[in-house]
Amino acid sequence: MIMSYVFESKRDLLYHNNYLALKEAIEQAGGAGEKAIKDLALGLLDTLARNEIELSAKYIGDREET
Repeated sequence: MIMSYVFESKRDLLYHNNYLALKEAIEQAGGAGEKAIKDLALGLLDTLARNEIELSAKYIGDREET
């Protein structure tokens, strides 16, 4: 069964997309994405969404070398 969600507003969709981008980048860097966002970034994500700012977060390091 495929579930889909219809966002009620452009702001909600932007918040969700920014959350996913930030979570993925944190996890690619070896961190706990959900915990880091909960502890540090919920206010940031809300501010970005309210101001119509899209976050393009990506891990650019190489964990294998560290």
